[in-house]
Order: sequence, then C-alpha cells, then structure tokens
Amino acid sequence: MDALFIHAPMTLLLAILFELDWLHNGFIAMGWVIKKEKYWSKWILPAVASVGGVNVVTAIWAGITRQ
Repeated sequence: MDALFIHAPMTLLLAILFELDWLHNGFIAMGWVIKKEKYWSKWILPAVASVGGVNVVTAIWAGITRQ
C-alpha cells in the first residue's frame, strides 16, 4: 500500500516537476512563446531537443536506479 499511495505519487510528481515544468518555465523566460503559427518553426528543434534530452537522461537515471 505504501508503494501505491506514497512512492508512486511522489515519483510522478517529481518527474513532472523536474522533467517538464522547469523546461516550460525556461521556454517562457527565454521568450520562446510564439503566438503566430508561421513562426513556430523557429523554436521547434531546440524545444524538441531540450525535452528529448531531459527524457533520455531521466530514462537512464531510472534504469540505473531501477525504479
């Protein structure tokens, strides 16, 4: 029961906070907010590379720690 109600929610919360939220806030802070669709291609590659890189590092960390 501890794993279901304590470990899993805390792991998911930390994964969401450290994987996605700081990237989203960073994109906004760097001015990567584009309102017109014709300018979206300017930041797509850096944004996808940032999110993908963080997810790869997190997957490696999860594999090493066997969570």
